[in-house]
Amino acid sequence: MRGMRLGMRGMRLGMRGMRGMRGSRGGKMPKVLVCGDAQGNLDELFNRVATVNAKNGPFDMLLCAGEFFSSADVGGEDDDQPNYVDQDPLKEKEYVTGAKKAPLPTYFICGKGIAHLRWVEEVAKNIFFLGNHGIRELHGLRVGYLCGSYSMQASESLETMQWPLGVNNNLQGQAAPDGGKGKMGTSVVTSVAKTLRPRYHFAGSEGIFYERAPYVNSSPSDREGAVKHITRFLGIARVGNPDKKQRWLYAANITPVTEMTMEALTTRPANTTASPYESAPAPTFQAGGDLRTTGGREGGGAAPQGAYSETICHVANLPYKVNEDTLMFAFAGFGDILRVHIARDRETKRARGFGFVEFKDKEVN
Repeated sequence: MRGMRLGMRGMRLGMRGMRGMRGSRGGKMPKVLVCGDAQGNLDELFNRVATVNAKNGPFDMLLCAGEFFSSADVGGEDDDQPNYVDQDPLKEKEYVTGAKKAPLPTYFICGKGIAHLRWVEEVAKNIFFLGNHGIRELHGLRVGYLCGSYSMQASESLETMQWPLGVNNNLQGQAAPDGGKGKMGTSVVTSVAKTLRPRYHFAGSEGIFYERAPYVNSSPSDREGAVKHITRFLGIARVGNPDKKQRWLYAANITPVTEMTMEALTTRPANTTASPYESAPAPTFQAGGDLRTTGGREGGGAAPQGAYSETICHVANLPYKVNEDTLMFAFAGFGDILRVHIARDRETKRARGFGFVEFKDKEVN
């Protein structure tokens, strides 16, 4: 990594979709199915998907917002397959071996036993592992995704394993998820949602279904005349939940923003609320902790001595509104990060266009 330099423009190009995933059925509105945590319950998931697709389809793809496989290990004997040590390993393995096939192109971001897999890889017939985070163009839709609680250009859909902290703020009379019991979500997912401003945000992990009233994307830092579209947040229940109220499969028709008029993009339903994140607590960080699970950064300040060391990556062409969470998110898949830093103007606090990411080891993924 000695002297390694990356520009965010180049990264954005590198994060675009893979061959065969683009295109929206001749300009038609893409039809999408979204499920919650599957946790290896693939037979029940795909049987239900096949039924819904036959009755109400055809759908273009299935997205899994949560754990997909139920494996407990991080690798198998064969580097091309996950290791299956769950309660009924054969049910999952039948899909990987090709004995069974997913009825729709299926994309997942989380699952034990797949850490060794390459990102954007077809691990079974019609089943794709997207990686832990990124933005892809899938069947004409720009989809952002984030797995885990560590920390992306705007996307039409954001898929995260965990809920954003504060999503139940500003409900204006709407019932809170699960009766408002306990603290839900993480501040890092909140930061990503505020940055991306997706039109749809699907999340798993909490095991319940919750459809929040749409909210307006806005912040005090928005320039005058900025387009303020709405976001619809949906928490999806775990696959196989017997409670019919806890929906674990959700269907959506999502028009690509490139095919929407400005009037359609900015239309607000009657129950639209203010952004829940304007009153959400700011992200907190713990120095010396596990940065991948806290979503934080250690230290800050100027680049350390020997700024061209083998563990430091200098980043250029940063937009002035970028923050440390976004930068850390962009590099999280390359290795364990010790700290990130963005050079800022002392008076305006805006980014000066460059910074650095320091990794724990010189070998990166």
